[in-house]
Amino acid sequence: MDVVLGGTFDPVHDGHRALFRRAFELGDLTVGLTSDDLAPRTRNVDRYVRPTSPETVEGARRVNDKRAAKGLDPLEIEVVAHRRAEDGEVISSTRIVAGEIDEHGNLTPEREGRTVPRD
Repeated sequence: MDVVLGGTFDPVHDGHRALFRRAFELGDLTVGLTSDDLAPRTRNVDRYVRPTSPETVEGARRVNDKRAAKGLDPLEIEVVAHRRAEDGEVISSTRIVAGEIDEHGNLTPEREGRTVPRD
């Protein structure tokens, strides 16, 4: 089965790793890296299986609605559960960049968030 993941993955964390692991289990994986500016413009690219996180599953369903309106087959949607940090909250890039946790979900109260703007 052909599987594709796309996103900024910035910074990569254990939740992303869970998506990648599941995607590899499902079949031949293609990964598309994108920028924050480009990501919204590439949501209708032809794909086969779409691993997604719980918070983005509605977006995947909207993609299927748009595909149906164009006469295209729907994508199979595979929801991968969130990974939790040691405080029980979801591991997210936002929390890592803010300096709350590291990529594995360990609390990092001594860290400061990202200060250098991304290119």
